[in-house]
Amino acid sequence: MISREQKISGYKALAEVGVDVTKEMAAEGLTAPEPPGKAAARARLDVLIHDRDFFRRLMAGDADAATEFDSLNRQLAE
Repeated sequence: MISREQKISGYKALAEVGVDVTKEMAAEGLTAPEPPGKAAARARLDVLIHDRDFFRRLMAGDADAATEFDSLNRQLAE
Protein backbone atom coordinates (compact mmCIF):
# COMPACT_ATOMS: atom_id res chain seq x y z
CA MET A 1 0.00 0.00 0.00
CA ILE A 2 1.22 3.49 -0.86
CA SER A 3 1.72 5.81 2.10
CA ARG A 4 0.27 9.32 2.29
CA GLU A 5 3.77 10.80 1.95
CA GLN A 6 4.45 8.72 -1.16
CA LYS A 7 1.20 9.89 -2.75
CA ILE A 8 1.99 13.52 -1.99
CA SER A 9 5.49 13.07 -3.38
CA GLY A 10 4.10 11.58 -6.58
CA TYR A 11 1.55 14.34 -6.99
CA LYS A 12 4.23 16.93 -6.33
CA ALA A 13 6.43 15.41 -9.05
CA LEU A 14 3.53 15.55 -11.50
CA ALA A 15 2.77 19.16 -10.54
CA GLU A 16 6.40 20.13 -11.13
CA VAL A 17 6.13 19.03 -14.77
CA GLY A 18 2.91 20.97 -15.24
CA VAL A 19 0.16 18.43 -14.49
CA ASP A 20 -2.75 19.91 -12.55
CA VAL A 21 -3.33 17.42 -9.74
CA THR A 22 -5.45 19.55 -7.42
CA LYS A 23 -8.72 17.71 -8.15
CA GLU A 24 -7.16 14.28 -7.73
CA MET A 25 -5.48 15.28 -4.48
CA ALA A 26 -8.70 16.80 -3.14
CA ALA A 27 -10.59 13.62 -4.05
CA GLU A 28 -8.14 11.69 -1.88
CA GLY A 29 -8.33 14.23 0.93
CA LEU A 30 -4.75 15.35 0.35
CA THR A 31 -3.19 18.77 0.26
CA ALA A 32 0.41 19.37 -0.60
CA PRO A 33 2.35 21.08 2.16
CA GLU A 34 3.40 24.59 1.26
CA PRO A 35 7.14 24.93 0.63
CA PRO A 36 8.99 26.83 3.38
CA GLY A 37 9.71 29.74 1.04
CA LYS A 38 6.04 30.16 0.30
CA ALA A 39 5.11 30.01 3.95
CA ALA A 40 7.66 32.71 4.74
CA ALA A 41 6.46 34.86 1.84
CA ARG A 42 2.85 34.50 2.97
CA ALA A 43 3.77 35.41 6.55
CA ARG A 44 5.71 38.48 5.39
CA LEU A 45 2.83 39.60 3.15
CA ASP A 46 0.41 39.18 6.05
CA VAL A 47 2.57 41.56 8.09
CA LEU A 48 2.91 44.07 5.26
CA ILE A 49 -0.80 44.08 4.45
CA HIS A 50 -1.46 45.48 7.92
CA ASP A 51 1.45 47.93 7.88
CA ARG A 52 0.01 51.36 7.05
CA ASP A 53 3.43 52.91 6.44
CA PHE A 54 4.33 50.17 3.96
CA PHE A 55 0.98 50.59 2.18
CA ARG A 56 1.51 54.37 1.90
CA ARG A 57 4.99 53.83 0.48
CA LEU A 58 3.72 51.21 -1.96
CA MET A 59 0.91 53.48 -3.19
CA ALA A 60 3.35 56.39 -3.49
CA GLY A 61 5.51 54.34 -5.85
CA ASP A 62 8.40 53.62 -3.47
CA ALA A 63 10.72 51.32 -5.44
CA ASP A 64 11.83 49.25 -2.43
CA ALA A 65 8.25 48.64 -1.29
CA ALA A 66 7.13 47.74 -4.81
CA THR A 67 10.07 45.37 -5.29
CA GLU A 68 9.42 43.57 -2.02
CA PHE A 69 5.67 43.33 -2.67
CA ASP A 70 6.19 42.00 -6.21
CA SER A 71 8.85 39.54 -5.09
CA LEU A 72 6.64 38.11 -2.35
CA ASN A 73 3.70 37.74 -4.72
CA ARG A 74 5.89 35.99 -7.31
CA GLN A 75 7.05 33.54 -4.63
CA LEU A 76 3.44 32.74 -3.79
CA ALA A 77 2.54 32.26 -7.45
CA GLU A 78 5.24 29.61 -8.00
